[in-house]
Amino acid sequence: MKISANGNMCEATLVSTWSLFGEHLTGERCGIFVVVSSVLLDGEARDALNSTAKTFGYGQAACTFAQVQGAHDTNLDAAALRLLVEGLDPYCIVVTDAAAGQMLGEAYRTQLAPNSAARIMGRSVVALDSFESQLKSAQDKQVAWALLKTLPRCEG
Repeated sequence: MKISANGNMCEATLVSTWSLFGEHLTGERCGIFVVVSSVLLDGEARDALNSTAKTFGYGQAACTFAQVQGAHDTNLDAAALRLLVEGLDPYCIVVTDAAAGQMLGEAYRTQLAPNSAARIMGRSVVALDSFESQLKSAQDKQVAWALLKTLPRCEG
């Protein structure tokens, strides 16, 4: 594998991460939010998270979506998920389902309770129970939105 990153160490890591885990990644190549889910989220959920990032001042398409289950039925384990997240080096992380939250917790040797906010290695994390389902109920949507509002805003 040849990596060309114009001498930028961070870019080289990003290129390498996308090369290694491309079938598990969609969305913005250099996302501020990394959204971790068990499977690829539906369009409504992806749009809602991109809108959240935009509302917080991060621009139109600030989310990189990482799925445990890859495009070719390959699954990440906890160690691979941690390598993927660290390679992307996001500002914050949104976990969209309990299974992905459990795996991310395992990857970082911590507990991530569903529908909670936490910190992992200095990053703000929101762990949702089932974001796609939460969008279908007004009450559950409010729970998700309240948690998402704990994420940092872009200053400036």
